[in-house]
Amino acid sequence: ESYEFSSDKLIRESSFSSEMVRKIQTSNMPNIIELRLKNIENDGDFLEIFNKISKDENIKEIRMISPMQALGHTNDPQSAKQWYFDRVKFPEAQAIAGYGSPDIHVMSPDSGYTVTHPDLPQPYSGFNHLTNTKEIPVDKLGHGTGTAGIIVQIPNNGIGGIGTAPGVSLWVRKVLGDTGIGPWSAAAQAFLDQTDECMKLRRANPNVRCIFTVSMGGLGPIPVIDVALDIAFAEGIIVVAAAGNAPVDLARFPLYPAAKKGVIAVCASNEDDQLTDWSVYGPEHLTTMAPSTDILVPVPIGVPESGFNDPSGYFSGSGTSFGTPQVAGAIALLWSRYRDLTPDQIRFLTLGSADFVPSAQQFIASSGRINADTLVNVPFGEAPLPP
Repeated sequence: ESYEFSSDKLIRESSFSSEMVRKIQTSNMPNIIELRLKNIENDGDFLEIFNKISKDENIKEIRMISPMQALGHTNDPQSAKQWYFDRVKFPEAQAIAGYGSPDIHVMSPDSGYTVTHPDLPQPYSGFNHLTNTKEIPVDKLGHGTGTAGIIVQIPNNGIGGIGTAPGVSLWVRKVLGDTGIGPWSAAAQAFLDQTDECMKLRRANPNVRCIFTVSMGGLGPIPVIDVALDIAFAEGIIVVAAAGNAPVDLARFPLYPAAKKGVIAVCASNEDDQLTDWSVYGPEHLTTMAPSTDILVPVPIGVPESGFNDPSGYFSGSGTSFGTPQVAGAIALLWSRYRDLTPDQIRFLTLGSADFVPSAQQFIASSGRINADTLVNVPFGEAPLPP
């Protein structure tokens, strides 16, 4: 079909400095040709072309290459217990989009974070809104460590599991006390402060994108949350929130912030890809499903007050709290690959790329369960489609 020199392609598609261009041009790379064949219908056709090419004395070496991909399920020993990881197709999505870009900033407002966990990285930044203190707030409840940890577990370190988007920049904000309760004013402050931080980051780096992953809530509407999130939406921030763990319709029981217009609400599916009998649902909202039963969840290590004594640093948990960081992670991978997508496009694609589950059609707006591989492989070509 066609061919080109690898050096020409690299220089054309990248923003290299003149020094780097010189290094490429004086290397062996200008002698490497990529040949793309089309309409090969059988092995015989391929071998015939291969034989013709191999007779050319100017050709030093011929190699047949395949697409780059992740090798297996990494060397993380707990990954075998992450049944949802394969179900949602994160290995395939990460093979295409990598582990996520540090330009994608994900904020988790919850009960804190455990920096002493060996499988969790140091966050980008943190704040305790209950004490008004700039710090990485210690998590004595375990919930915040779990919800953030599902996203950022370090891959290929021989410890624990794998995060859904471990390459992103994580912000931790404490809005829940050690018993799991917190004031709405703290959540509103966290949303506003993080929006302000995102505005500053984007002024310095236009490639920055921001996501809020929210695994807490309560019965609304909450006016102060409406205002805070409207400001966040105006700045292009995507908000993903746990729908809740009760068999009620969001339209009748507006659990916040999941019921807020513009928020992607995550409902719970089980290992049979069915909506659980304890999950909130709502076809009139931006709802999708994610695995939320028996999820491998990182928990505090070295925090005696937390009550977790398993030296592995993990436990098996259920709840929409643990499906939410899967959806947020999938979006982070999508945005890492296609930085020009608008929030409306992100919402549309997140729901539209879900795997169809017939029994969920009348309960969930996406009619199914999130599929990270389908989401990051939308066929845009050179430019994203309009919303």
